Amino acid sequence: MTQNIDLLKEVLSVPSKTYKEDLMVEFLVNWLTENNIEHYVDENKNVYATKKENSELPEDFYFPCVISHTDTVHNIDTINVREEMLNNAQGEEKLSYKAYNDEGNPTGIDGDDKCGVFACLTLLQELPNVKAAFFV
Repeated sequence: MTQNIDLLKEVLSVPSKTYKEDLMVEFLVNWLTENNIEHYVDENKNVYATKKENSELPEDFYFPCVISHTDTVHNIDTINVREEMLNNAQGEEKLSYKAYNDEGNPTGIDGDDKCGVFACLTLLQELPNVKAAFFV
């Protein structure tokens, strides 16, 4: 599997919050469209995608399905992701991603849910037949 750090940074840079997921839904729809992956958005802003490379799958084929959340807890703000060397819990200096707004103040990066979105997008890129659901 390839690493796509640029895609990770793009996903981390999309502001979203519970009940305010419009920008993330827009990002997902644009990404899925650009990657020619069939998708739809339901009335609750959940996004469903199906990638089917093999047109001759058996009728009873079960697609693997990956799921992630699009909502996060931080307020809507600009998110500029920067690479920084920071100490981890063991005191070891490691490359990290940290988020700042346009004024240079730290802001939430929402890495927990957005890393799930990134993982689902990566699997959609890499696997030939897969479904993904992005829930609010």
